[in-house]
This record gives sequence, C-alpha cells and structure tokens, in this order.
Amino acid sequence: MSLLRKMRFTMATVMMLVVTAAVAFALFAKARDHIPTAQYPYLAVDAPSVFVISITLTAIALGALKAHSSGQIMLQIVLACLAYLGLISLAELGALRPLLYWFQSCFALLATGPLIARSYVKAEMERGPRRTWWKKTTEAILFSFFTISIVLISSFLQWITVLIVSSTGALKF
Repeated sequence: MSLLRKMRFTMATVMMLVVTAAVAFALFAKARDHIPTAQYPYLAVDAPSVFVISITLTAIALGALKAHSSGQIMLQIVLACLAYLGLISLAELGALRPLLYWFQSCFALLATGPLIARSYVKAEMERGPRRTWWKKTTEAILFSFFTISIVLISSFLQWITVLIVSSTGALKF
C-alpha cells in the first residue's frame, strides 16, 4: 500500500507516457514494414514487438539501476526509439554516408553532450533536489545511448544464434 501512496500521476507524466507510446508504436510500424514475412507471416508482429519490448525493458533496467523516475525512464525510451526511427529513415532514403555516421552521431548527442552537461551541473549547481534531478536526467539521456548499444548487440547475437541453430537443421519454424 505504501508504494501506491508514493506513486503520483502528474500531467507531465501522463503526457510523457503518451509521447512514449506514440514513438514506440511508430517504431513498431516502421520496423514491421521491413520484416520479410513471405515464409513466416507471424514475424510481421513478433519481430517488431520483440524489438520495441527489448528497448523498453533495457531502459527500465538501466533506469532502475540508478533509481530514475518514470519520466526519466520514458525519456530514455523515447530517445532510443527516435534514434532507431532515424536509422530506419536513413536506410529508406538510401543515404549511405549519413548511415555511416549514425552511431557516432548518436554517441555525440546522447553520450558526449549529456556527460558535459552533467559535469557542468555537478560543478555549478548547489546540492539539492534540483541538482539531483538534472544529474539523473542527463544520466537518463546517456542511458538511452546505452540502450541503443545493448539492443544492437543483443539483436546481432540473437541473429547469429538463429543462423547457427538453423544451419544445424535443429530449428524448424
């Protein structure tokens, strides 16, 4: 019961929930358009669902690690989904050169910038709840880059696993 008393639903939290859901559904729809389903039609729903769920669960895990608020965790999810939407859009446009620099651009925007801002906040602001909020928000932005990286690595490992298992003939869809 004490947990329910601590939960507050502010207008900002509800608005962030709406934005998070919209971006997650947009990523789902964009990813679904690029899933080859000729042989396995169920992948049209399963693959994008697993992709969006993996982003969400990774963000929740990283946010829980540093006791981020629900709004900061949703910010992390939104930024990771937007980065992936950008990647898919660049691929659709056939923009090869920007595709080469997508990961570095994400690093600059989601890691370097927030770390510089965090060090500024830590050095210039007085201790207190405002400073803590800014530090945790910059961490959440940094964690969105970690989310992107973890999901990329785990997707690659999952793809390699399916290739290896299917080459042995043990995997039948």
